[in-house]
Amino acid sequence: MSLPDSMISLFNSATTRPDGTKTTLGQQAIEMLRSGGPGFTEVATSDNEQRVIAVPLQKLDRCYVCDKRDGLRLCNSCASAIYCSRECQKRDWREHKLACAQTHQINLKTFHPFIAYMFEYLRARCAPHHDPDSFHPALRRKILKAPIPGPRKSYPTEKPIHHTIVLGDTHDMQDGRGIPAWFRGPGARAMAHEDKMKVYHQVIRELFAFELTVAVSLILLSEVYSTYLVCKDDDYDDEDEEYPDPEPTDPWEPRPCFRLEHGKSPISDFGIAKGRIVGSANRVQTYTYYDPKTNTRTMVHDPDNHYWMYFRTIKGEEITLDCAGSSFGMEAYVDTSHCLEKLPEVFRIKGSTRVPADFRTPGPLDSASAKKQPYTLVEEHRFSVMHNTSLHEALSTTYIRETAHGKAIIREFMDMVLSASTTTPSASSPTSTSIPAPKRCTVEQEERVYWYRVIGSPMLSQILSGRHWLEWGKTSLHHDNLWDILKQDSANGVNGQGSEGTKRGVDEFLKGSRFDPKCKEFLGADAQEGGGPTKGGFEGLWGLVNEGMGLDWSDRCQN
Repeated sequence: MSLPDSMISLFNSATTRPDGTKTTLGQQAIEMLRSGGPGFTEVATSDNEQRVIAVPLQKLDRCYVCDKRDGLRLCNSCASAIYCSRECQKRDWREHKLACAQTHQINLKTFHPFIAYMFEYLRARCAPHHDPDSFHPALRRKILKAPIPGPRKSYPTEKPIHHTIVLGDTHDMQDGRGIPAWFRGPGARAMAHEDKMKVYHQVIRELFAFELTVAVSLILLSEVYSTYLVCKDDDYDDEDEEYPDPEPTDPWEPRPCFRLEHGKSPISDFGIAKGRIVGSANRVQTYTYYDPKTNTRTMVHDPDNHYWMYFRTIKGEEITLDCAGSSFGMEAYVDTSHCLEKLPEVFRIKGSTRVPADFRTPGPLDSASAKKQPYTLVEEHRFSVMHNTSLHEALSTTYIRETAHGKAIIREFMDMVLSASTTTPSASSPTSTSIPAPKRCTVEQEERVYWYRVIGSPMLSQILSGRHWLEWGKTSLHHDNLWDILKQDSANGVNGQGSEGTKRGVDEFLKGSRFDPKCKEFLGADAQEGGGPTKGGFEGLWGLVNEGMGLDWSDRCQN
């Protein structure tokens, strides 16, 4: 596949194989998916091998055998066949078992944090500041003036808040000085580093919501609802002796199928929703980037052109998951660090205890409860991914190998989503111009979705193959971000609480990452070199930020 120069730069980040040889992030992800690696479940693949995508029924309609409409029950294993009685189910078993692998149920109540983590992981691993052609104006220019991002409480008559970030001279995020050199102008020196990181995350999370939502949806479809061969390294328990697992083929056996559910109700459809984000308890905030040299204003993320994921159960219950609302001042986070405990090191990033996610489940809300919700999603269009049979065809290879036909199918789907227009006037400032929603996806968007899938699919495959989600408990929700915690800890340290004042923020920031077991040792060594527990502790912390984001903080005090 031929990639544009911008995408080659974006995914050519150098990394090292276990044997010490050099490679790139994109190539390593492909190798891991095809042939396994340290801590990986090996997957049998070949260039020509196909996998089958099988999805559940959309509704309880009629018996699969006799067409009766009363007393209907789903096949508990695959949720892709429905019967009126146990007799009909037994009668159909001889034929149905050929397509019915014993499926494992994945409950969205405990699994949705990992879906949110995929969004955040792909943002971090494919950070736009590695892309010299990134269209976000703030990543190419210095920041002269910027408000500190954070939620703002709302009142019934209030309209969105429109912030302006003033841009200065050109800036290279990879120039060796990183974030500190990014900020110039009055007040830059006095601005806390945590507040600068809030601005950085505001910028990063404004980008590529469409591509991320498409890619994660395709990853879910291709990995959860497909079968292919895996190396037989353990036996899957089968509680249903009447309908046992198919006999394995040595040394490979079919990977079991999986299905998403909410509670005990199977997910019958999922896909992408498009519409508007409207403030409720919190006010919607938009950011305009002003270039005084050209007197131009640009808004990158439009609240009237928003994307999120929807899920529908076979009972007709509606569920939504929004992982891009934080860029509009909606701070809703989930702790995903527990999802990473058994993942290979390459899939762990810092900051996993606060990942943007707003998960809405079925159930009526009274007016008081509705007002407490930070915001409302107004859906205007939805596009099924689960039941798009053309996408099934495009995703039918056992690893991510795009054919011309498959690319055309995915491009057509992306065009369809992009071309759906919202019906409400823009919420942006009348003096600003938002980037218009294109009617067709660009080559860069196409390639970005492809590489998101290349990098994200192996991670989800590891979760499924290891059945790690079975160990995940109740989801922890948060309305404060890590940078506020770190800023508070820094103030505590200055006020005489020493290293204990920095403990909570550091632990939260590193939890779940590959630095987690070595956190105290690493920061302790830096403290000895830094001349004090508080200063040394934060020197060590910003060093980790440097490594994770590809930014150099070493000269921040001089800038």
